[in-house]
Amino acid sequence: MDTEALVKSLRDMSNKIIEDHKSVSLIMLLGNNLYERTDAFDYIISAKWLNEYDQEEGMDIVLDYLFDNLEQSEREHISRITIIHTSDPIVQDITRNMFRIGGFSYNIDCQFGNLIIPYAIIFESRYEE
Repeated sequence: MDTEALVKSLRDMSNKIIEDHKSVSLIMLLGNNLYERTDAFDYIISAKWLNEYDQEEGMDIVLDYLFDNLEQSEREHISRITIIHTSDPIVQDITRNMFRIGGFSYNIDCQFGNLIIPYAIIFESRYEE
């Protein structure tokens, strides 16, 4: 897998989500293997506008973006989509401590509160009260 191409495609998709919905609190890829680097990721998103939907409706919206913007070979590297409410302490801690708009940031072996993240790529992180 070409990780760089995957990250670029996901960045472009994330830009479309932001353009269509005006803001997000957090978008990140989380490596889903705790002990070694992986080529399968959890796509995590948190946004106030997503808080308004139940989990199934929110998931349908995010899945539409994935299927409309990524090739099958790229989607194979997304093992899970997770929508987290913006008031969740994990979202609050990450967005309070890691500001990122545009581009992306590789984070290896970082800790946010009690959460240890061995490998993550953060696309957007904005603290919103």
